[in-house]
Amino acid sequence: MKKGLWWTLLFIIALGVAVWPVPFDGGGKLVRGGFFLLRVATLLSLPGLALVLLLHPLRDTLASLILGSVLTLSLFPILLLWMGLLGGHWSAEFVRGFLLISGIVVLFQLWRSDGEATLSLGWGGALFLVFLLALGVRLYQVRHILYPAWVDSYHHTIITQIVLDTGRVPVGYRPFAPLDSFHYHFGFHAYSAFVGWITGLPAHRAVLLGGQVLNALTVPSLFFFVDRLTKDRRAALFSGAMAGLVCRMPAYYVNWGRYTQLAGQVLLPVALAFTVEACQAKEKREQWRKAFLASLLAGGLLLTHYRVAIFYIVGVGIFGLSKVLRGRRTGQVLLCLGAIGLLVLFWIGPWLFSLLRKTISVAQQVRRTVPKGQQYDYLTLEFVLGYGLRLPVLLLSGLAAIWLLARVTVRPLGGLILLWLAAMFFLANPVLSGIPSGFLPNGTVIVALYLPASLLVGLAVGDAWSLLDGKCRKNWPRWGAKLSLAGFGLLVLVASILGTRGILAHGLEPWRYLVSSADLQAMRWIEKNVPQDALFAVTGEFWLPTAVAGADAGLWLPYIAHRQTLIPPMIYISEADEHFIEQVNRTVRGLLQADSAQALARALWQVGAGYIYLGRRSPENWHALLEDSRYFQCLYAIDDVRVYQLKGVP
Repeated sequence: MKKGLWWTLLFIIALGVAVWPVPFDGGGKLVRGGFFLLRVATLLSLPGLALVLLLHPLRDTLASLILGSVLTLSLFPILLLWMGLLGGHWSAEFVRGFLLISGIVVLFQLWRSDGEATLSLGWGGALFLVFLLALGVRLYQVRHILYPAWVDSYHHTIITQIVLDTGRVPVGYRPFAPLDSFHYHFGFHAYSAFVGWITGLPAHRAVLLGGQVLNALTVPSLFFFVDRLTKDRRAALFSGAMAGLVCRMPAYYVNWGRYTQLAGQVLLPVALAFTVEACQAKEKREQWRKAFLASLLAGGLLLTHYRVAIFYIVGVGIFGLSKVLRGRRTGQVLLCLGAIGLLVLFWIGPWLFSLLRKTISVAQQVRRTVPKGQQYDYLTLEFVLGYGLRLPVLLLSGLAAIWLLARVTVRPLGGLILLWLAAMFFLANPVLSGIPSGFLPNGTVIVALYLPASLLVGLAVGDAWSLLDGKCRKNWPRWGAKLSLAGFGLLVLVASILGTRGILAHGLEPWRYLVSSADLQAMRWIEKNVPQDALFAVTGEFWLPTAVAGADAGLWLPYIAHRQTLIPPMIYISEADEHFIEQVNRTVRGLLQADSAQALARALWQVGAGYIYLGRRSPENWHALLEDSRYFQCLYAIDDVRVYQLKGVP
């Protein structure tokens, strides 16, 4: 390890240890943000890096640092699962101790390395700058945001809160909703809880700010994938810059709170690349070490997002098939993949068996309630351009695909990525694949298009620049290499600036942020003035014929004001039985369809709801009906928030 890196790592670890025990609430936003980032960097780097240094699977320091951070992300759900299975639970103190042990291991392994590892400050510095720019853009976007956006963020927050309260994988959604089963992927929530434990942030802030750090990790994740499979760091850096600073996704995820899929997609490239690397290892000892780490990455990915795990399985299948067709060490590849699969079953087996039972039950329910092939028309050019790739990036990706197909013998990875993309779209369309609707919708693939697009463009740019670099070196032997490098740096800079401008100009959609300062003021009033056992009717919208979701800040009442509502978190359709789902849907439809104040009052009385919360997106007819003083009394009315109470029996 170079002496400069030695002292840098020692300083970061020492400073990280120093700030762990004490929450930092003083100073301005910039100072608090710096302490937050330092703690999260320590959290993400130490556990995985300790494991990487112990097994020493890589001789490249930059790759080891990236692998360590992403490996930590995959460890969180596995550690959370196994702590509960062994009868323990995580806490802030336990996390600090765990990080302290990890830091000691890292320091000891660095001391033992005795100069074996080196870090190229050129590529490492360039990657770090792109990562910092991506992170800065994302944190700048949410600088004034109080709560994470849209309806997904609500259940992410309450799951994180349950993990913070119990230190284990949830078994249900109480006290926030009357749901007594839990089969949801929980990798992101484990990560958010660890962020909360180490920073002292409440669950909703850990979800929001931790999600932005996760978003920026897309950059090193894609860099690792291309670097390890092609050894072309120009292509690797440009791929990372494309995803982090040029493509609309994943930066746009901040408007959805779609952090679970994002977490899976951060893990995906590293898990896939390292699985490939394990299968290609020549020495048995090295192969088993890499297979062990690959199994942790794959196991963590499956616990983090079930659908993204399908992306991984398909990618591994395409890689394995390509090796078999080329007749290269077929037995070794299959043995390695089998070993990784068995290790994954060990890590997640106790969770997987319960998940499979639930999956079969949900599949039967979907077949009964969802028309065959309903998701097929979801694949439209309008949706691709709106939520996948903007037109310039889509066209650029098409040109890159053509280039890579023409150069497939030189860049075979491009062809494999295109094959992987085609396979994913095939599986996502029930008419073609026969897979029941809803298990892998086209929407899931479309919002992940930035991954193959960034890889294709990065590989094409890297390949084209290698040809240009060769000509520069040939024509101008003395300064051709420097000219080529400067030109590439300028290209990355221009692309980053143009992409950043687009993200900042069209990044946030304010109407998706449900909780305002006025809502928080109203909920503080509710907490002080409304009985604890009060049940609220809140605004809802049916996003599917058989599924309703809260549509304004009323959805957050159980978390912020500790009062129950008639609308559970939107994932109730995957957790509850059919009777509960039908009951919720029937209740909400009855409230939304009430055509008189008396009908609305009767519907509320029949389900035991004595209060109504009206936010910014409440139904227009409710405003008129609730003004009928015979049935309703307005208790609170400030700004655009209203709280009503039901008067007597209608």
